Amino acid sequence: MPALTATFWIPLALVFAVPLAAVVLVSMLVRASRRSHRCRARARAGELFRLLSGSVSGQVAERELRRAAASAQHDSFWDALEAIAATLRTRERRELAGALKRSGHLAHERRVLASK
Repeated sequence: MPALTATFWIPLALVFAVPLAAVVLVSMLVRASRRSHRCRARARAGELFRLLSGSVSGQVAERELRRAAASAQHDSFWDALEAIAATLRTRERRELAGALKRSGHLAHERRVLASK
């Protein structure tokens, strides 16, 4: 009889262990993917912040700033802009606004505000 119980429990344990292991593996892969996505988004926002501050100080050309703003994701763009806006003087804000006035992000925001 002991051999019968051993042959019964091993397949039963595998029936539960294999799907559980697959679920754990998939959840770990999804978590790693999301973490990587957040890390890349932070890096892009940091790079855009660097370009914004460089533009204000005159070290980055407006063309390079516009190109970086156009390639940035919407959330990253606004995160970087909000982070630097609080530190700028009025003149610097005007210069930055002039450099970004044709930005697609600003056009989108204007459309959203106009529809309200």
